[in-house]
Amino acid sequence: GWANSKILVENLVSNLEGSDNHVKVALQLFSGPTTWDNYYKCTGAGADAVAPDMEKDCGISWVKHFTNDTMQVSKLAADLKWPEATTLTSVALAEASAELINGREDAASIVLVITDGKPMSASRSKEAAHALMAKARIIWVPVGSGAPLELVEDL
Repeated sequence: GWANSKILVENLVSNLEGSDNHVKVALQLFSGPTTWDNYYKCTGAGADAVAPDMEKDCGISWVKHFTNDTMQVSKLAADLKWPEATTLTSVALAEASAELINGREDAASIVLVITDGKPMSASRSKEAAHALMAKARIIWVPVGSGAPLELVEDL
């Protein structure tokens, strides 16, 4: 699953023509928090008003923000390590939505979501997906036996 997912990203991105007038890509690696306290912090449901560290607390990191250097993004994808944690799909989708501000205004945005795990909250993930669909087309790639097929089919 993980090795094939990385190969998919490497091959896809390296075959895109990146330039100021062509493709811009961003790459996010997401998993989720390892404690319920961090889950509440990451979803804004906690009593603590302190913003979470997205990478440390939420398991969500931007490997590369929008760039037209597709070869660099492909190489970065090759070096990714499997995060082996929960799946905070809702927050990952919200982060992707926020990143779109840095995309090309004249281009249709596409978000490719490769996931191998059921989201921590299906309802929050559906809400985030619907909000993102107002800005971009989402292509879901469920991987492995733990993939959220029901969620993907509902969307």
